[in-house]
Amino acid sequence: MIQFRPAELKDAAAIAALHARSWQIHYRGIYPDQYLDQEVEADRNKVWHARLENPTPTQHIILACDGDTPIGFACIYAEDHPTWGALLDNLHVSLEYKGQGIGAQLIKAVGAWVYARNPQESFYLWVLEKNVEAIKFYERMGGKNVELVLHEIPGGQEADVYRYAWMDLDKWLS
Repeated sequence: MIQFRPAELKDAAAIAALHARSWQIHYRGIYPDQYLDQEVEADRNKVWHARLENPTPTQHIILACDGDTPIGFACIYAEDHPTWGALLDNLHVSLEYKGQGIGAQLIKAVGAWVYARNPQESFYLWVLEKNVEAIKFYERMGGKNVELVLHEIPGGQEADVYRYAWMDLDKWLS
């Protein structure tokens, strides 16, 4: 049975491994191969240990677990942008568990968390233009494509990314 809970410091290595593997699978051909093959694991370990050792007051990380095994997570930061609201910085589900509704449960959980903090706040995320599978998922989940911008990605390169936003959380969550 899949359970959802707030992430803790003890989860940092598992979240980092899941995150790195997700990027290696889904961002191949977008992020530089050298980064994905040689640097992503250490980079994600550093990021997740820092986030969980010193969380900001606006950070919330939800972990999906199958028993004791982390299989997905979402990380959101409230009050990130004056127009778009909270930033859903990460949403990843292990490849073996895709298609089981875990991503949908995670995105609804972060939406509920944002709404509970401030019913007037919305949330948004950035998604790579070439990540067609994720774009389809976000659109099924009610996200609206509101802009396309050029973002810096690991390795010092740039890629086009869309901002997807969920503006009326009270309507979306019902």
